[in-house]
Amino acid sequence: TARNVNRASDILELLMLQSGVKFYDPNFTSVTLTQGTDQNNETPAARTLKFYAQFSDPTSKVYTWNSKMPAAYDAFSEGQAAFTVGYSGLMSALAAKQPFLKYGVAGLPQVSMDQAKVNKASYWAETVWNGSKNQRLAWDFILFAHAYEQNKKYVKAANSPSSRRDVLIEQQKDPVLGVFADNVLSAKSVPKPDPVQFEAIFNDLIEDVALAGLSANTALNRAQSRLTTLLNRYPLRPK
Repeated sequence: TARNVNRASDILELLMLQSGVKFYDPNFTSVTLTQGTDQNNETPAARTLKFYAQFSDPTSKVYTWNSKMPAAYDAFSEGQAAFTVGYSGLMSALAAKQPFLKYGVAGLPQVSMDQAKVNKASYWAETVWNGSKNQRLAWDFILFAHAYEQNKKYVKAANSPSSRRDVLIEQQKDPVLGVFADNVLSAKSVPKPDPVQFEAIFNDLIEDVALAGLSANTALNRAQSRLTTLLNRYPLRPK
C-alpha cells in the first residue's frame, strides 16, 4: 500500500530505477512510464508495480501487508516488521522513538548482483534567489558551508552522508553511517516538476493497484496522463 508505508513513492521509484524504467524522454519533454516491453509484452514499469503490490494481495504467497497495518516505521520500531526501508535520517527518528531498539543497517537489495548497483538519493540543494540584494554574500556563504572542514562538521552533526567525495571516503569507515556513504555514488534521483504532486500521483498509482484492483497497465496509463499534465504545467526544460 502507500498511505501506511513511509516513503512508498520513493521505494517504487527505486524499484523502477533498478528495473531500467525510463521516466522521461532524453529531453525531459514527455513522460515515458508506459514505454518499452519485454519478451512477455510487459513494460518494466508494469512488472515493477505488480511486484510492489503483491505484498498487499491476500491471494499472493508473499502477502504480508494491508491498509490496517500501522505505519511502516512504527511497525518496525514496535517489532511488528522485520525490516524497513529508509534514508540515513531514519536512524535519528528511531532513536527518538525507541532509544533501546536494537537493529542493524544494510544496503538496499538489488534486482541483480550482476548489474551495477542502483540506490535512491534524497537531498536538498542550496540556491540563491535572483532577486536578493545580497547575492554575492549568499553565494560566498554557500561556498564556505560546502568547504571541506565545514562540510565535515555539518554531516557529523546531522549524521548524514556527505555531498563531498573526500568526506565520503572518511565516512565509509563509520560502522553505521558507512553503509549510506558507500552507496551515495550509486544513488540516483528522478527529476520532478513538482515533488509534492509527483509523490501524490505515485501514491495513487500504488493504491489503484493494491487497493482499488485496477490492472497495472490501467493504473500506469492514468498516472502517466497526470504526470504529463504536471510536466506541461512545470516544464523540466525551458520551452
